Amino acid sequence: MRKTVSGGLRLTPTEWHILEILLRNPGKLIPQRYLLAEVWGSTYVKETHYTP
Repeated sequence: MRKTVSGGLRLTPTEWHILEILLRNPGKLIPQRYLLAEVWGSTYVKETHYTP
């Protein structure tokens, strides 16, 4: 299910989850490993090198 934010931008569930984490922590630096664990699960914590 996709959600829509201001301006009609549609986000995937993964994008929405990342946005929620960032919005709950205004002005804070969110560690990459924390995002990996929260969004994709603890098995992905060591998956820190991605190539586009």
